Amino acid sequence: MAKQILDVRATDNEYFHQDFHLSMNMLLDYILEKYGNEGVIEYLKDFTKAYHKPLRAQLKNGNLQPLMIYIKELYKKEKWEVKITKTTDKLQFSINSCPGMTYILSKKMTPSAAYIETYRTVYQSICEGTPFLYELIKFDKETGKSIHLFTRRDIK
Repeated sequence: MAKQILDVRATDNEYFHQDFHLSMNMLLDYILEKYGNEGVIEYLKDFTKAYHKPLRAQLKNGNLQPLMIYIKELYKKEKWEVKITKTTDKLQFSINSCPGMTYILSKKMTPSAAYIETYRTVYQSICEGTPFLYELIKFDKETGKSIHLFTRRDIK
């Protein structure tokens, strides 16, 4: 019998992280139950400041382009439609539903009551110490349909 050798690397695999949404949802529920909404916010702030440190550093120069690229790539990986509009001083994006919440619901689970903070707290924390403010304009707690706005502010 001939021996066949396959040269396969992890990088050859398609990006796939849907189960991350399930584990994040369970983590949010756990923190919410044990430490309240303040605990969820504190955890997400700490996580965001560490994980998104490079993005935050890029935003400090006053250019929204790195944020737009991040959002485009994020939803491209999710294979999710996102609508983005950008000017020099403003970036807005909207989604018709949240990919994480959609996956959670498809598994007959309930999105955490704190799920909104994965948008609100995370994006506010990304903007902290930068020339930009984040505002969650709209968020549907059933689907995650949402509108997000980043605007320039003056920092002294």
